[in-house]
Amino acid sequence: MKDYLGQQTHGRRTSRRVKLTIPTDIVKDARPYSFGLAVNISRDGAAIESQAPLVIGEIYRFHFRGFGVWPGTIVRRIRATQYGVQFDIDETQKRQIDGIIRTLLKTAPVNDREGSLVVQYPDSKIRAF
Repeated sequence: MKDYLGQQTHGRRTSRRVKLTIPTDIVKDARPYSFGLAVNISRDGAAIESQAPLVIGEIYRFHFRGFGVWPGTIVRRIRATQYGVQFDIDETQKRQIDGIIRTLLKTAPVNDREGSLVVQYPDSKIRAF
Protein backbone atom coordinates (compact mmCIF):
# COMPACT_ATOMS: atom_id res chain seq x y z
CA MET A 1 0.00 0.00 0.00
CA LYS A 2 1.32 3.46 -0.88
CA ASP A 3 0.47 6.80 0.65
CA TYR A 4 -0.43 9.96 -1.24
CA LEU A 5 3.27 10.69 -1.83
CA GLY A 6 3.80 7.25 -3.35
CA GLN A 7 5.81 5.99 -0.38
CA GLN A 8 5.31 2.53 1.10
CA THR A 9 3.03 2.66 4.18
CA HIS A 10 3.30 -1.00 5.25
CA GLY A 11 -0.44 -1.41 5.79
CA ARG A 12 -0.79 1.70 7.96
CA ARG A 13 -3.97 3.73 7.68
CA THR A 14 -3.77 7.24 6.31
CA SER A 15 -7.27 8.29 7.42
CA ARG A 16 -7.95 10.05 10.74
CA ARG A 17 -8.13 7.71 13.72
CA VAL A 18 -10.37 8.17 16.71
CA LYS A 19 -9.32 6.59 20.01
CA LEU A 20 -12.14 4.75 21.74
CA THR A 21 -13.03 1.48 23.40
CA ILE A 22 -15.72 -0.72 21.83
CA PRO A 23 -16.33 -4.35 22.78
CA THR A 24 -15.76 -6.34 19.60
CA ASP A 25 -16.64 -9.90 18.66
CA ILE A 26 -14.26 -11.43 16.13
CA VAL A 27 -15.75 -14.01 13.76
CA LYS A 28 -13.91 -16.41 11.41
CA ASP A 29 -15.71 -18.71 8.93
CA ALA A 30 -19.15 -17.81 10.40
CA ARG A 31 -18.07 -18.97 13.88
CA PRO A 32 -17.17 -16.91 16.94
CA TYR A 33 -13.37 -16.80 17.11
CA SER A 34 -12.44 -14.37 19.85
CA PHE A 35 -13.53 -11.41 21.93
CA GLY A 36 -11.63 -8.15 21.72
CA LEU A 37 -11.71 -4.40 22.09
CA ALA A 38 -11.39 -1.83 19.35
CA VAL A 39 -8.94 0.78 20.67
CA ASN A 40 -9.18 3.11 17.70
CA ILE A 41 -11.13 3.26 14.46
CA SER A 42 -11.10 5.13 11.16
CA ARG A 43 -12.97 4.81 7.89
CA ASP A 44 -10.24 2.47 6.62
CA GLY A 45 -9.56 0.23 9.60
CA ALA A 46 -9.11 -0.25 13.31
CA ALA A 47 -6.69 -1.33 16.00
CA ILE A 48 -8.04 -4.37 17.84
CA GLU A 49 -6.96 -5.93 21.15
CA SER A 50 -7.73 -9.65 20.81
CA GLN A 51 -7.83 -12.38 23.45
CA ALA A 52 -6.81 -14.97 20.83
CA PRO A 53 -3.96 -14.61 18.31
CA LEU A 54 -4.98 -13.30 14.89
CA VAL A 55 -3.18 -14.32 11.70
CA ILE A 56 -1.72 -11.59 9.49
CA GLY A 57 -3.31 -11.76 6.05
CA GLU A 58 -6.45 -13.53 7.30
CA ILE A 59 -9.92 -12.06 6.87
CA TYR A 60 -12.22 -11.84 9.89
CA ARG A 61 -15.58 -10.17 10.54
CA PHE A 62 -15.56 -7.60 13.34
CA HIS A 63 -18.82 -7.01 15.20
CA PHE A 64 -18.46 -3.66 16.94
CA ARG A 65 -21.24 -3.95 19.51
CA GLY A 66 -23.89 -1.31 18.98
CA PHE A 67 -22.31 0.03 15.78
CA GLY A 68 -22.07 -2.57 13.03
CA VAL A 69 -20.25 -5.49 11.49
CA TRP A 70 -17.46 -5.06 8.96
CA PRO A 71 -15.04 -7.52 7.36
CA GLY A 72 -11.34 -6.77 7.60
CA THR A 73 -7.91 -8.17 6.90
CA ILE A 74 -5.22 -8.32 9.60
CA VAL A 75 -2.38 -6.25 8.12
CA ARG A 76 0.03 -6.04 11.03
CA ARG A 77 0.71 -6.86 14.65
CA ILE A 78 1.07 -3.74 16.77
CA ARG A 79 1.77 -5.33 20.16
CA ALA A 80 1.53 -8.82 21.63
CA THR A 81 -2.28 -8.80 21.59
CA GLN A 82 -3.02 -5.78 19.38
CA TYR A 83 -3.51 -5.94 15.61
CA GLY A 84 -4.02 -3.52 12.75
CA VAL A 85 -7.13 -4.24 10.66
CA GLN A 86 -7.82 -2.91 7.17
CA PHE A 87 -11.55 -2.94 6.46
CA ASP A 88 -12.62 -4.70 3.25
CA ILE A 89 -15.58 -2.39 2.59
CA ASP A 90 -16.94 -0.09 -0.10
CA GLU A 91 -17.32 3.69 0.00
CA THR A 92 -20.91 3.48 1.25
CA GLN A 93 -19.81 1.52 4.32
CA LYS A 94 -16.89 3.91 4.86
CA ARG A 95 -19.37 6.80 4.92
CA GLN A 96 -21.41 4.89 7.51
CA ILE A 97 -18.29 4.70 9.72
CA ASP A 98 -17.63 8.41 9.10
CA GLY A 99 -21.17 9.14 10.35
CA ILE A 100 -20.66 7.05 13.48
CA ILE A 101 -17.41 8.86 14.24
CA ARG A 102 -19.02 12.29 13.67
CA THR A 103 -21.91 11.35 15.96
CA LEU A 104 -19.57 10.17 18.71
CA LEU A 105 -17.45 13.31 18.52
CA LYS A 106 -20.47 15.64 18.38
CA THR A 107 -22.54 14.10 21.17
CA ALA A 108 -19.85 13.04 23.62
CA PRO A 109 -19.47 15.27 26.66
CA VAL A 110 -15.92 16.40 27.33
CA ASN A 111 -14.35 15.20 30.55
CA ASP A 112 -12.12 18.21 31.33
CA ARG A 113 -10.02 16.35 33.87
CA GLU A 114 -8.77 13.79 31.35
CA GLY A 115 -9.34 15.74 28.15
CA SER A 116 -11.25 12.82 26.68
CA LEU A 117 -14.66 12.25 25.22
CA VAL A 118 -16.87 9.71 26.99
CA VAL A 119 -20.09 8.15 25.73
CA GLN A 120 -22.19 5.80 27.87
CA TYR A 121 -24.17 3.00 26.19
CA PRO A 122 -26.10 0.23 27.91
CA ASP A 123 -23.48 -2.43 27.08
CA SER A 124 -20.25 -0.46 26.69
CA LYS A 125 -18.24 2.66 27.43
CA ILE A 126 -16.61 4.46 24.52
CA ARG A 127 -13.77 6.91 24.93
CA ALA A 128 -12.39 9.12 22.17
CA PHE A 129 -9.27 11.11 23.04
